[in-house]
Amino acid sequence: MPTTSTPTLDAPERAGSLAVAGELAAVLDCVVLAPTDVAYDQARRVWNADIDRYPAAIVACRSAADVSAVLVWCTEHDVPVTVRSGGHNLAGTSVADGAVLIDTAAIDHVRFDTDAGTVTVGAGCRWGDVDRPAAELGVAVPAGVVSHTGVAGLTLGGASATSPDSSVQRSTTCSRSRSSSPTAAS
Repeated sequence: MPTTSTPTLDAPERAGSLAVAGELAAVLDCVVLAPTDVAYDQARRVWNADIDRYPAAIVACRSAADVSAVLVWCTEHDVPVTVRSGGHNLAGTSVADGAVLIDTAAIDHVRFDTDAGTVTVGAGCRWGDVDRPAAELGVAVPAGVVSHTGVAGLTLGGASATSPDSSVQRSTTCSRSRSSSPTAAS
């Protein structure tokens, strides 16, 4: 059973979180949520409702430069970091008490190069964001079977996936579909 935190932050934790959020907001050009912000409670939630953790701040990154700036700041200030792309991990590892949560949901670009057989996706994409334009192009992307699973988490090993044909291991490549079933690119 996943561990959960207490339902509220005590005064020292709240003060520390407000300081972290305030300092991050001063150096970043993106939304930084503190525990006292109205949107914080919803923003800290992940797919598994049993996970009830309270990050020091939630940073809604819009670019790789935002992510880099958060990582630099947290490293310099010895503040732990978690990253959420889809928030679909059963153990809830994308959110931790007292850490800075880097939320990549807004980094959701999808670019197909059908000639090269590749797709480039942002760190916040979910598989549904990739599957919809892939279907329009007649391209199969043999990875992920749940549309709200984050691409980054699945690609980096946060989950596993196999083809409906269990003998085909899914990968993060794409190929032109010549049949109605997905095929793994060679």
